[in-house]
Amino acid sequence: MLGDRSLGAVLLLVGIFGILAYLWLIFASPYDLLILKLTAVVAVASIFGILAWIGYTMVSTPPAPAAVEPQSSKSDTESKTSAKKKD
Repeated sequence: MLGDRSLGAVLLLVGIFGILAYLWLIFASPYDLLILKLTAVVAVASIFGILAWIGYTMVSTPPAPAAVEPQSSKSDTESKTSAKKKD
């Protein structure tokens, strides 16, 4: 439990630091246009990468076997009808 809370606190601090660093890079650094371009490239590449992954998975996954209902034998059918007549 204490380990989970510690990890959560670290993740919270890293997230806040990342947001502040990104804001500084966009608004206060001389590399603002470069950072925006990199952000756009990473976002678009991520979306198309996920799309390609889904397509690859659909192409490489073998089709599911068709469900075949077992045929009942004549003796099974006769025993079912005779059981119904007894009721």
